[in-house]
Amino acid sequence: SSGFSWFGDWPVDERPLRLGEDSASLTAVPFGLETEDMFALYARGLPFPDYHRLLDETIDRLVADAEVVGGRFLGLSWFGWVLGQACFADVAEHVLTRLAKHPDVALLLPGEAAGLAGAR
Repeated sequence: SSGFSWFGDWPVDERPLRLGEDSASLTAVPFGLETEDMFALYARGLPFPDYHRLLDETIDRLVADAEVVGGRFLGLSWFGWVLGQACFADVAEHVLTRLAKHPDVALLLPGEAAGLAGAR
C-alpha cells in the first residue's frame, strides 16, 4: 500500500468526513456549488428571488432526506462582496435565522458534524 486509501460512499456527499482517526485530523467538508452565492448569482445569473427560494428549498430537501438516510450537511459558501452586501443581508439573515430556529437543525463546526455522522 502506498499510504493512500479511497472512500467512495455516495451518501457522504452531504456529510463532513474525518480523514483520520484522531481529533486533530483533517475534515473534508462538502460545499455545494449550487448554493454558493457567487456561482448562483453571477456565474449562473440566477435572479435574486430565485436564489433565496433555492436556499429555502435546499434546506427543506436536506431535512427531508435526513429523515430517510440520516444527518445531512449544508455548507454555505457566501462571499462578503456578494451576500455580505447590505442589499442582500436580509436573505442571509432569513436563512441563518431559519436554520437556528429549526428543531431538526444543529449548527456545528465541520469537525463536530463529522463526529456526529459517525464518519471515519
